[in-house]
Amino acid sequence: MEKRRLALLLCVILAGCRETPAPIDSGPPAPAIADTLPLSSINAEAEVSTLYDVSGLGGYRPEQLLESCLSPEQLAQGWVRLYDGVSTMGWFFVGTADWASKDGAITVESGEPSLLCTSFQIGDYELLVDFNCPEGTNSGIFLRTTADPQDVERDCYELNIAPKDDPFPTGSLVKRQQVQTSVAGVVEPNAWHTYRIIVQGDEVQVWLDGQQVIEYTDPRKLRRGYIALQHNKGTVRFRNILMRPLGTEAITTSSDWEAAWNKIEKSGETLTVQSSEDGLRLTGGPGQLESKGQWDDFVLQAVYRTATPEVDSGILFRCLPGQLDAGYECQILHAAPAESSKKIKHTGWFSIPARRPGEENDDVRAIVGDGTVPTHITIIAEESQFVAWVNGLQVAEASDTRDTNDNPRLGSRRAGGPIALQAAKQTTDIQFSRISIAPIAK
Repeated sequence: MEKRRLALLLCVILAGCRETPAPIDSGPPAPAIADTLPLSSINAEAEVSTLYDVSGLGGYRPEQLLESCLSPEQLAQGWVRLYDGVSTMGWFFVGTADWASKDGAITVESGEPSLLCTSFQIGDYELLVDFNCPEGTNSGIFLRTTADPQDVERDCYELNIAPKDDPFPTGSLVKRQQVQTSVAGVVEPNAWHTYRIIVQGDEVQVWLDGQQVIEYTDPRKLRRGYIALQHNKGTVRFRNILMRPLGTEAITTSSDWEAAWNKIEKSGETLTVQSSEDGLRLTGGPGQLESKGQWDDFVLQAVYRTATPEVDSGILFRCLPGQLDAGYECQILHAAPAESSKKIKHTGWFSIPARRPGEENDDVRAIVGDGTVPTHITIIAEESQFVAWVNGLQVAEASDTRDTNDNPRLGSRRAGGPIALQAAKQTTDIQFSRISIAPIAK
């Protein structure tokens, strides 16, 4: 996968907030989705948000990127954007086709059969996708797919976008479940339509424009894979691509936190942990709270707030039990970098030390918000691929290409380990109000 070298472009400060649509029904399965979520659905809690666009992708204004943050209601339900409306960050393609981001939509018009895949694999999730195509287009959305599926009955679920005379017209799972026009209704060409998809365990459920069209049980039980958009024949556009991980379970942040966490302090230093109805507050350090549970591949979602933007913290994973800072780190730091700094190692940035000569971590593409209001972070760790979203916007991804090692500070570690909440300095003051996690099935 092509890795982009990032350069600092500029910062934008946006004040105020915009009116947001009604939230999506959070109870899967729901009879229908609510309003389509536009890109103007800005994070209403961040009354002042600072954005450092370091994507280096060009062709858009940084404030357009910030507008793809989600509303507090959507964030509380666990949604993240897979497409930010201005770039194809977070995707890679297999095959030859002219995939591009144009006018707020991922568009493909010509080329050979091709898939545009997410940079990570996942198992259980809910997905929203708008699509628009002329009559005669043959496309689709691939679920739990390999990067190059050879047999759609074995390697993936293919949710078709196809003419009504196709053996599997729009709304059908190719070679698995056919949907008749009498069920799917008329799918008008050159108009926007919405798929709502739930993939959980061995069940696949699909709604088309609010009408449920698929309820399928898979006897072969695919467990994980990429989410992919397909080009087969004709033009197709996709927008408002949102995903919500399913099956996450909370790690306690209540008064009985010691049942779920161990406190580790640097010798001679003090980490104070206070529990209240607002969650766990960590002050002082260096030190960390280390979970008693262990995970290897997972989806983690947390809500935190910091006393000031300068608070230095992080979420560590695949840690070596009982050892301070002995894990991969996803940074939490919202302060603006010094003007002379060329590196943006802030919230969402993955620390992968001791990489091969010439290999450096990519910067985060944006600092979203100042951290002093409730801030939502989502982390996926899937084999050697790591991805982070802040307030629904993908800000970073990294791949660990090092040789394997039991210690993630020295090499690539795929074995499971605890999650750790970091207090990096004596000045740390951070409160975690919610932490939930789900393993990604093998």
